[in-house]
Amino acid sequence: MSDTEQKVRDLLHNIAKEQKFQNYDLKVSPISTGGANYSSLLYIATISSMDKDDLHLFVKVAAMSKQMREQVSMAVYETEKVVYTDLKDAYREIEKKHQIPEEHWLYLPKYYGANTTLMEEMLVLENMAVKGFVTHDRFKSIDWEYASKAVTELAKLHSLSIAFQRDYPEEFHRIKNKYISEWMTEDMIKTFWGNGAKSALEVLTNENKVKFKKFADKIDFAAFMKHYVPLRVEVITHGDYRPSNLMHRTLKVSMSYIKLVDHQTIQIGSPVIDLLYLIFTGTDKEFRDKFYEKLVEFYYTQLSDAMKRLGIDPEKTYSREDFYFELKQKLPHGLIAATYTLPYITVETEKAPELNSEMDLSSFGLTETGNLYPKRINGVVSDFIRWGIRDRAMADIEERMRDLLRKIAREQQYENYDLQITPISSGGANYSSTLYVAKITSKTKNTLDLFIKISQIGARVREDFKITIFETERFIYRDMRKAYMEIEEKHKVPEEHRIYIAKYYGADLTPPDEMLVLENLAIRGFVIHDRFKSIDWEYATTAVNELAKLHSLSMAFQREYPEEFKHFSENYQYEWLNEWTLNSLWLPGFKKAIAVAPEEHKDKLKKFFDKYDIEKISRQYVPLRCKVLTHGDYRPSNLMHRTRDDGSLEIIVVDHQTIQIGCPITDLMYLIFTGTDKPFRDQYFDKLIDHYYTRLSEAMKRLDIDPETTYSRADFDFEIKEKLPFGLTVAAFVLPIVTVETENAPEMKPDMDLSNFAVLENGALFPDRINGVVDDYVKWDVLKD
Repeated sequence: MSDTEQKVRDLLHNIAKEQKFQNYDLKVSPISTGGANYSSLLYIATISSMDKDDLHLFVKVAAMSKQMREQVSMAVYETEKVVYTDLKDAYREIEKKHQIPEEHWLYLPKYYGANTTLMEEMLVLENMAVKGFVTHDRFKSIDWEYASKAVTELAKLHSLSIAFQRDYPEEFHRIKNKYISEWMTEDMIKTFWGNGAKSALEVLTNENKVKFKKFADKIDFAAFMKHYVPLRVEVITHGDYRPSNLMHRTLKVSMSYIKLVDHQTIQIGSPVIDLLYLIFTGTDKEFRDKFYEKLVEFYYTQLSDAMKRLGIDPEKTYSREDFYFELKQKLPHGLIAATYTLPYITVETEKAPELNSEMDLSSFGLTETGNLYPKRINGVVSDFIRWGIRDRAMADIEERMRDLLRKIAREQQYENYDLQITPISSGGANYSSTLYVAKITSKTKNTLDLFIKISQIGARVREDFKITIFETERFIYRDMRKAYMEIEEKHKVPEEHRIYIAKYYGADLTPPDEMLVLENLAIRGFVIHDRFKSIDWEYATTAVNELAKLHSLSMAFQREYPEEFKHFSENYQYEWLNEWTLNSLWLPGFKKAIAVAPEEHKDKLKKFFDKYDIEKISRQYVPLRCKVLTHGDYRPSNLMHRTRDDGSLEIIVVDHQTIQIGCPITDLMYLIFTGTDKPFRDQYFDKLIDHYYTRLSEAMKRLDIDPETTYSRADFDFEIKEKLPFGLTVAAFVLPIVTVETENAPEMKPDMDLSNFAVLENGALFPDRINGVVDDYVKWDVLKD
């Protein structure tokens, strides 16, 4: 007898005593799941006695090795015990409290005992097989009768979890915090998703393979985990809701019951995830072609009925609209779940991974898939191609964009319109957004040309510092634009001196894919300056004219809209400078500048940059004599220009997402040292500085602001002197990005963190541009030995 079986017997003897068996026989037999279970050894046992009914038991024994436990942060056995004890009891109390008819109760197997000793965990439940319950044949698709019964039980499970949160809030949080962990790790994703995607690509048809690969290449840990986040309602999900974890029995000619088992992977998440898991791991394409929409609707009907029985208002808690919104958002998870699960569901028993004490995650790499696998995975991929799920699961994001554009069309009173959407590239000039243009055309109205920005800022960057850039930009385009126009109108500013801010049409700020819709300035002939070329005098003067308008209006905004200014300062400022941004963005730029500097300047440059820490960089942004709303990233890539019919240049400032309360000089330095080369500065630096203040002074006067008392020339000159070193630091920080060749620019990915923004390879233009700046600062005696 093995040591494991002896421990099983010891536990069963204790249970026999608890159940008051005397003079009993104990029979224990190991059983196989035929490749349906990879975490436990299974036994059945019978305790029989002359004076009591036989007790038929089912025993699960932990088979997770030490290596696997280190890779998988799950207390699976403790969790399952809690489900069969605490959670089961609470659910039954809720059902009785609300007088739920027994035919609508959720049935979980009876619990008899457990051993929770680490590495020796065991769980003893009733043996439902003795009552005629069996698991579904994993090589066959479920049919409508099975599917409808399964989602009925799922609806009970989810509705009870909603009631549990309401009726037992403290117990809910105890279970959530103690037993429900983030079970998916990056190692698990690499193993299961990586192996699954590889297996799929080996058997997919050519058409399916190309489109699936584009999708698969974009799936990483962040994209994977995103689907588990509830959007409308939070429930305790089963986590592995497939036929292998359900047991059913048939009485006479129809299926009477399905019971849920294997609750070790429960999670806090969206109810849609369990539903998608069942559908895409338990059905084939033929079933889905016939019943997919019907089953989805049937689930919600059952869930709504179950909630009502528990005194929960579906409209307030989880409406049909909420459900279908989540289904649309989470639908790509069906393809993800099928990809990593179907290889194990369809593998023949003799090819399944064999449980042993040395197993770790790498042991789950199947070397050979089952005969059924090609048909099942091709069926799923074909469905998702038909539904339009594409790379990085972008279809759900693009559908949200379409919904937003349809809303805008309605608001703009378009009827019987056509909507065309086209992705565009910034050519390495934009790292925070995916860009699109759209046309709404109608026979009865002029074409509406729109520009759409969708956030590409992944979870890791958001962790590095609080991101509010899309909220900020919406405030600028929607609220501040209106205030600035009112200020100009109030002060009767001539049209030629008014600032133009692109028209705002709408936004969806649901993270992490926030989107903003503006007018498409390109249709009016506006273009971005070539970032590889220095701006000229005409461009520079026109750009500082707009900057002067921007800064003067912000002074008037503070004076005339103090509450709105206070609201902005309290809600739309973010701490973007911290140790992580310093080490990921600033210091790499400093090192690049030193690396390409001439030998005679290297020591000077190193001495200069060695003095810079978070505090010193932050001080450069602090206003000394005048506080304005700065653009924060005032370089040619964030300006659009066109040549008017009379030959004059027109510039519109865009990308207001980095606006901050600060010193006006920082914007001016930013433009000069990221947008010009040394020959330009040799000829025009002093002249451009003078031009800016002249235009700022004129703009202030037009708004009835006295330059002498608000921001005099003496104040300006003082700040220029104090802030001049900022030009060198910002050049080192920004020029690597400005000058990088498009093919070498950082590629936006969901799993990026700030370190990915450090350009790995300098552009050919970088040494000339940065050394020109260094020469200037040597000449101005800022860089010294």
